Amino acid sequence: MDLIELRQGVKKIALNSGAKLVGVGSKERLKDAPLSGDMDYCLPGA
Repeated sequence: MDLIELRQGVKKIALNSGAKLVGVGSKERLKDAPLSGDMDYCLPGA
């Protein structure tokens, strides 16, 4: 499974579970985001 297939699979699961909008982004894309966008802050050790 490559990265594109993984992204598509994650999106499909989220949408099938009731999500209305799903997006996948990189850590680099969120580098200037507030702490809520820092997954190391939100999910330490994950």
